Amino acid sequence: MKKRSVLTTLRFSKGFSQTELAKELGVSQQYLSQIETGFYPCTDELLKRIATKLETDFLELRKQILERR
Repeated sequence: MKKRSVLTTLRFSKGFSQTELAKELGVSQQYLSQIETGFYPCTDELLKRIATKLETDFLELRKQILERR
């Protein structure tokens, strides 16, 4: 079984679907999916918005993502 990304795990724990979170962030579901899978890197600006929506600390989230690369 494939391990979920930090963003995917956090998104699930906060009860968001990809579609719902993407809409809240003003990005496409496809783009959010590509960020979660690591296909595209996430800008700090977007990561700050994600952290805010998911009620988590931006710097801690950024650190966790970087550690998993």
